Amino acid sequence: MTVYPLQVEPTRVLPELPVMLPGTLAVDESGAIRGVARLTVVAKGDGLASGSHTTLLPPELYLRQLLDFDVASDDALLDFMGNFGLLGSGSLDGKSSGAYETPVSTMRSARERAAVLRDTSRTLLANEGMLEPDELFALWESRGGNPLASVIFQNDPLEVAVKLATGVVTNALAPFGPRVSTPGSSKHEVFGIPLESAVCAQMFNHIAEGAAYRRCALPSCSRAFVRQVGRAVKGQFKLEGVEYCSPQCARAAASKRYRDRKRDERLRTASERDSE
Repeated sequence: MTVYPLQVEPTRVLPELPVMLPGTLAVDESGAIRGVARLTVVAKGDGLASGSHTTLLPPELYLRQLLDFDVASDDALLDFMGNFGLLGSGSLDGKSSGAYETPVSTMRSARERAAVLRDTSRTLLANEGMLEPDELFALWESRGGNPLASVIFQNDPLEVAVKLATGVVTNALAPFGPRVSTPGSSKHEVFGIPLESAVCAQMFNHIAEGAAYRRCALPSCSRAFVRQVGRAVKGQFKLEGVEYCSPQCARAAASKRYRDRKRDERLRTASERDSE
């Protein structure tokens, strides 16, 4: 299988920036979604400052939560956005809403953005040999289910998918580019960045650090991951000898080994008893 090497500029990882949680998601009859941001008041210096409720994404969200939920389900889509930020008001096209604008999306736009991000994530996995191209395209959700729909020349489908993926990531990284601000102010801290940008920053950072993808050794999971989450101190991850994507999967595997060992012991004891 052909692999298309990816290069990044700058050749360093990007800082984590918070996303703005939409708070209450109001959906009208036309399918329009308006995120009513939860404003908080925090102490700052000698006074108080108000800002929206922001949070950092969980590690490897694009390999975990993004790939796990049912994008065809309205409830699942709304639940995902309620936890991680509004989809469809971000910057996959290099544009974004103004900092003082209330984020607005639609169910259709949110679903399309989720599909694009999921296809991008799966393409990165396929380019690393973690998915077969046929499996990638069987799972393809955006662009009418055909990544070649807008391509004139019939190149290698995986190459086309990789080029589409790199375009998505590059456009979404606009909030991480050069910016001008007044002393002591940070629009990102107060208003957050689009969810799409934060997701693509995770992808960018794994490319920049040359991260090695692996599969969870628990057969019932088999999730692609880079680092085991839920165990390491922030900023510290065990990269060598990791077989499971989470402590939960490691415990499940240990429990299975224990049950198998006890079963084998019972069978051996019964066999020895019968032979006497």
